[in-house]
Amino acid sequence: MSICSTDLLLRAHSQGLADGFINFWVGLIGSLVDPVGPETTVLEFGATGSKFLRLLYLVAPYKRATGVVLAEDADGGDHKWASPPTWPGSFVPEAEAGESAQPVDLAFSTEVLGLLPDLRTHAATMSARIRPGGCYYTSLGWHSDNPHLERHVSIRRSRGLPFYSYSLDDVAHAFHDAGFEVGFKRLKIPYFLMFDPVVTAKRFGTVASMITCLEDHRVVFSFRRLGGS
Repeated sequence: MSICSTDLLLRAHSQGLADGFINFWVGLIGSLVDPVGPETTVLEFGATGSKFLRLLYLVAPYKRATGVVLAEDADGGDHKWASPPTWPGSFVPEAEAGESAQPVDLAFSTEVLGLLPDLRTHAATMSARIRPGGCYYTSLGWHSDNPHLERHVSIRRSRGLPFYSYSLDDVAHAFHDAGFEVGFKRLKIPYFLMFDPVVTAKRFGTVASMITCLEDHRVVFSFRRLGGS
């Protein structure tokens, strides 16, 4: 999908959509090969607020969006889910996002796979949530092929949060075996990475490590749902 990233950044900031993940969100949206239009239905798995889906709507207005909220993110307070009345979206807890829901055209997630205990179960779930021919796009940087992973895992553990270490091959095999056509490439970073002395040192160690971690090892996958039913 063609995006004027400079214009998008200004528009996003004007609508309160600035976020530390915006580099990865815009890179993910820019990777789309599927058209998004007035009849497109979308889903974000692992939504932590409305910002990603509203950013996508800013780029390409769609018909309807659903954000699936993981249990660990469900207690962020009502302000976390604030959205304008003109935005056609809603949220549902993961436990209530059953297979009976109407399949969507496109699904997205950002850095969610390492939070899930079973990739194959997730692949089967997403197969049921996407119409044949539809696609699930997900970005992943914290995987076992990233030599900087252990620092991220230790931070999660220090907070009492789980993390499941998967390789890129683990991901590819899980979705391929679930009947998806699997594609992948490096995620393009459209904006500058921002330096913070405390955050950079804690999460990455050095500026050089931050660059290699985020630019060399962050990947976007496309999982296209095959089959006729």
